[in-house]
Formats: sequence, structure tokens, C-alpha cells
Amino acid sequence: MLVCLEDITDRKQLESQFLQAQKMEAVGQLAGGVAHDFNNILAATLLHLELLQQRHNLDADMADSLRELEQGARALQSDAPVAAFQPPPGHAGPDD
Repeated sequence: MLVCLEDITDRKQLESQFLQAQKMEAVGQLAGGVAHDFNNILAATLLHLELLQQRHNLDADMADSLRELEQGARALQSDAPVAAFQPPPGHAGPDD
């Protein structure tokens, strides 16, 4: 009878790391797509807000509301790419 033993612990760890890397890549691609779609919606919203602000018959309250909406949309637009690539709270990084 011939018995051959081989320690495959390192190989299994590498496989696990590779699978985790593939999952993280997929999540990154998904987050990038969501951020892109979100930015497109914000761009359309900003365009319509700007068009509404160009009307000459707006009362002061309406003009103020439109400016506030535009400021909020611009803030979301500038924060969206950063938020898309931040790990969720409590998530350990790859070196942890």
C-alpha cells in the first residue's frame, strides 16, 4: 500500500483569497454602475432645476426653494463617487 500526503493548506488559503478578490471586484463594478446611474439622475435633475430658475415669473419663495434644491443636488453629486467606494461601517480591510 502506498500513501501520499500533501499539505494543501497554503493552496486552500490562496483559493479563498482569490475568491474574495473576485467578489470584491464584482461589488466594485456594481457600485461603480450604481454611482454612474445615480449621477445621471442628478444631472437631469440639475438641468431641470436650472431651467426652472430661468423663468422670469418666479416668486421669491419659489426661487429660494429651487436654489436650495440645486444646492442639495450638487452636494449629492460631488459626494456620490466617494460614497460608492467606501467600505460599509465596521468592515475590515484586506490587511486587517
